[in-house]
Amino acid sequence: MLSTKVLASLYKIGIMLERKYQIDGMCCENCITHVKGALEAVPEITDIKVQIESPQAVIQLKEEFSEDEILKIIDNAGHYTASSLNN
Repeated sequence: MLSTKVLASLYKIGIMLERKYQIDGMCCENCITHVKGALEAVPEITDIKVQIESPQAVIQLKEEFSEDEILKIIDNAGHYTASSLNN
């Protein structure tokens, strides 16, 4: 895990932390809206892409944020089960 200071420096030069999550239970455009809306409430997240075809979310962070919290936010956005695709 990178320190907050290192992440802030990377953000200043345009490099952000990317995370990917598999989301089981998404089936329609409303699901995308629910997941995206829930993630938009996190100020550390600067970009969100959610797709149905291969149900997942890809987010960009400007600073470190708890992986467990992100999984909870996605799970609580609807009847979804999120799992990390990050190593």
